[in-house]
Amino acid sequence: MAIVKLVCQGCGANLDADSNTRVVQCQYCGTANALKQTVAAPPPQPQPPPQPAYIPPPPPQIAFPQPQRSGSGVGLIITFAALLPVLIGVGVTIFAVSSAQQLTEEITSQVLGGNSAAATQDGRNFRWESGRPYIADVDGDGTEDIVGLIQPNGGSEIVVTAFSGKDWSSMWEAKVGDRSTMPGQPELRFLPEQKLALFALGTTLHAYDAKTGSERWVANLPDKIDAVALDGDKLWVRTIDETGSFVTIADGKVDKAEATPPASAKAMRTDAGYELIPDERTLDLEYQQFEGLSVQAAYCPKEEQGILSAHSFDKKECSNPHGLAFATREKGSQVPFLLAYDRKSKAEQWRVQLTAAGSLETVDTGFGQPRIELIGPPDQQSDAIVSFVRSNESNDARIRRFALADGSSKWEVVITRKTTENVDGMVAGSTRLFVNYGGGLHVLDLGTGESQAKLGGW
Repeated sequence: MAIVKLVCQGCGANLDADSNTRVVQCQYCGTANALKQTVAAPPPQPQPPPQPAYIPPPPPQIAFPQPQRSGSGVGLIITFAALLPVLIGVGVTIFAVSSAQQLTEEITSQVLGGNSAAATQDGRNFRWESGRPYIADVDGDGTEDIVGLIQPNGGSEIVVTAFSGKDWSSMWEAKVGDRSTMPGQPELRFLPEQKLALFALGTTLHAYDAKTGSERWVANLPDKIDAVALDGDKLWVRTIDETGSFVTIADGKVDKAEATPPASAKAMRTDAGYELIPDERTLDLEYQQFEGLSVQAAYCPKEEQGILSAHSFDKKECSNPHGLAFATREKGSQVPFLLAYDRKSKAEQWRVQLTAAGSLETVDTGFGQPRIELIGPPDQQSDAIVSFVRSNESNDARIRRFALADGSSKWEVVITRKTTENVDGMVAGSTRLFVNYGGGLHVLDLGTGESQAKLGGW
């Protein structure tokens, strides 16, 4: 029991009371004062001791083997094994950079062969825009020169130029425009008697003196040029709007003409190279014209196919008396054959396997498909040139001279492929064969096939 101190609610006197008493009466004023019961609060529960903060253990340390002191090769071997991937990576990087530099040098380098001329007269490297440039003695020194279009490296400028057949130096150059802004494919034609290079660009025809490179005249036509033919001292020109015009060769004067060419007009070839799908296709032959074979392509010089619109799908005819075609076996392996046929009767005269006789070797029928060039004028032709690529080789081009009489080979040479080159065009002079291979012009001796020079190429 405990004594509780309290104050009277009536008079404010101090009172003493037993903690068990319910009511206490004041002795001074008689007021009854109720005593409130209090319950002692339970003692506070002890708090659990604070837990230490969780700190994750450090990541496991990878113990790299330490090299041993001299006298033990184990440490060196372990160290070398650890560094081997790094060394290989560095080596591969160095090799790749070196290879890229070497490839760039090979592509941009123009000098190949004994008397190679690799650049224009001011030292620029270049590639041939003309797939089949023109071969003629333009300066009267007794050697055949080259007239064509080139594109100097490092720009998009197209240049008409002539190279000397004596020392392969550039005789002259004439800039004709930026390739990136030209309306269509630039075309070059050539008049050997007048020694004029004719450059067609859109609606204009430019004439250049093939000896000096000076511009003789410019003819303006009503629309884009579609076809050009030689008619005496004039050029018959048709534009894509089916309008015909005469252009005087002497001064470039333009007069109206019929939309159909005169009977006396002769077709002129351009400097364009080979096409993936030739315009002549199977020409005057049926696909299965010959027993056991499927005709893939027939051949005829462009200037002997008549004058047709560039947009014509009419079957082409050929005035050349020599019928030549490339065919493959009708069934089974596509074994390739070169064959000759009579132009009128279409009767087969001979067939020769392009690859090794009796083998199952095939040839490329895409960009490297067989191409044929006849040597000399039609009334003097006895040989021809064929280019092809064996399918089992590194896409190297094979150039073969063969007889028109029986297809027998006279010589065959290989032009090694470096990157992505293809035979873009061939043209035969009187003593040399010119092969446009990937933008570089390879000069071969027509009699032996021996390489004499290489002009241009990236």
